Amino acid sequence: MAVTRSMADVDIRLRQVTVVTVAFFATLLVVFLSWIAYSVIAGQVNWTAAAKVFLRKVEYEALTKVVLNPWFYGAVVVILALEVWIPADTRQPLFSLGMRVDAVYLGMFVLSQATLRPAYAAFLTVVTEAAIGDLVRPLHIDWHPIAAILVGYLAVDFLGWFRHLVVHKVRPLWYFHAVHHSQRQMNLLADTRLFPAGGFFGLTITFVPAYVLTGSLEVVLGYLFFHDVLDRLNHSNVRTNLGWLRYVLVTPQSHRLHHSRLPAHYDTNFGVSLCIWDRLFGTQCDDTVYPPTGIPDPEFPLALEDGRFPVLRLVGAQLLYPFRKIAADLAIRAPQPVEAPPRPAVQPIDQDRAAA
Repeated sequence: MAVTRSMADVDIRLRQVTVVTVAFFATLLVVFLSWIAYSVIAGQVNWTAAAKVFLRKVEYEALTKVVLNPWFYGAVVVILALEVWIPADTRQPLFSLGMRVDAVYLGMFVLSQATLRPAYAAFLTVVTEAAIGDLVRPLHIDWHPIAAILVGYLAVDFLGWFRHLVVHKVRPLWYFHAVHHSQRQMNLLADTRLFPAGGFFGLTITFVPAYVLTGSLEVVLGYLFFHDVLDRLNHSNVRTNLGWLRYVLVTPQSHRLHHSRLPAHYDTNFGVSLCIWDRLFGTQCDDTVYPPTGIPDPEFPLALEDGRFPVLRLVGAQLLYPFRKIAADLAIRAPQPVEAPPRPAVQPIDQDRAAA
């Protein structure tokens, strides 16, 4: 099935959604940051509690989620088997050069997940409680566990969709997100190809609303676990759209369209786990192809199959890419010195005519 909406219609809808949602969340963010500043300055933040939350998050992220998580290793085995059985790109090796590059990103991802992200999550937890806890606590409903999971999941997933939309539409943020989109050999590690601090923006957007709605960190953690398993599948070299589940969930095929290098697929399928937001806001592409992936920028450093570009140097060059692009944009927009127009040449006076 071809794309059901023209790209012009999609772009108009995206602009409308972006303007309204950015204005709304920017207002909330200003209010929230003001409360944070007041709470920190007034000494209302309990840093002992922050340390406890940090240790809890470290245990979850580094141990429960990866190192001691049988589901993580089970997912790896199943996805590898699917890549052999039903590959989207039959020419791609199972352990491709792109996967070896992503293995370096995986190391940085695990290190970030086990240190920086838990520290930031602990800060958000304690500061949010200190800043708006008294305001929000009376609003908390005694949710039934299933209702808490459902409402919290929908809220976090929608904000994940919104965060994804923003990083595509705001150019400086896109340069950092482009590192993730640069992969031309989708594989089970491709979801970890991220700029190390890129997750802080998304965590800020998704954490506070989940807290406001549920008052529970467990909803956020539970969502992240399900999302991580599905995300690993959706970034793999697997040919499937999950059948009827494609009308609700993001699938390997639909997410491959999001990573497509073809212009017809740009700015579509922003869904994180659920595709219902794309269907609601008109950004869903239901094309059935499995296109080539990557970004069209020839300046982005890519791996060479002949191995002339060492992997570690390549990753370093890719991490410098956002800063080079931002610096280039600033140089273009910087005011250029205005040169005075050249003076007209002075014509010599004809002496004979002057004497006359």
